[in-house]
Amino acid sequence: MAKREMKIVPGNDRIKERITAFGHAGTGKSSLIFQIMKMHQDARAFVVDLDYSFAYERILQTEYPELEDRMIIEPIEADWDEYIKTMDSFLKHGTEDDWLVIDPGTTTWSMVQAWFSNQVHGQDIGVHMTRLRKESKDIKEFNKELTSDMTWPVINKVYQDGFYGKYRRWPGHILVVCESAGVRKEADEAEKAEFGFIGQKPAGQKQLPYIGATNLYLDHPKRDVWRFTTTKDRGRDLQEKVEFDAHSATSTFAHEYLINVAGWDLEVV
Repeated sequence: MAKREMKIVPGNDRIKERITAFGHAGTGKSSLIFQIMKMHQDARAFVVDLDYSFAYERILQTEYPELEDRMIIEPIEADWDEYIKTMDSFLKHGTEDDWLVIDPGTTTWSMVQAWFSNQVHGQDIGVHMTRLRKESKDIKEFNKELTSDMTWPVINKVYQDGFYGKYRRWPGHILVVCESAGVRKEADEAEKAEFGFIGQKPAGQKQLPYIGATNLYLDHPKRDVWRFTTTKDRGRDLQEKVEFDAHSATSTFAHEYLINVAGWDLEVV
């Protein structure tokens, strides 16, 4: 008897996934959407690829060429205007079944700062900061001048509109991939409560760790072992060190999280 092909579909509640995945380099973050798309056959993935290595194009061509028609990958420079243009284009075409991927979401925070520096000071942010440091008599004066020049309330407002505003408008599922940052000793109680037990959090703008319904930490403790731990998952049981295999027929991330935890259904194609 021929082996039956299976696919996944969202459960009856039709909850839209809002996943923030974070971890160090080499922990499998960029492979997650491919594992999902392999099983979620009724969907497309719209990928904002900010990764310097162009990982998505390479993974698509070398490991998942059969997904080419359903993966819309836009590799862009770390440029805020280009990011906004790409997101506006994706929002015109995305449906409630589709996935939006931003990788790394961390980079968008430095992008908006660079945009502000160019708009207000007419200089690249690195050049501007170097000039300020040279003209300051000490670090204290430099920090004071930098705080004054950057006008953080304005930058945060631009970021709120451009990143979080478009995030909220996406009609389907979202996967934001982030770099990992250590939890500092002076972190507030909310940060320590959620991320303290693993000592890591999603890196980026201060609200970024809290936008998803699911915060998912990935690690790769040894060869051929890939795991996820959920630090937050609204309405679902938290998971710790769950192993998954990107190329398994029965234990990919789609199986171990979307089916076993999120309650997605498995159907015969």
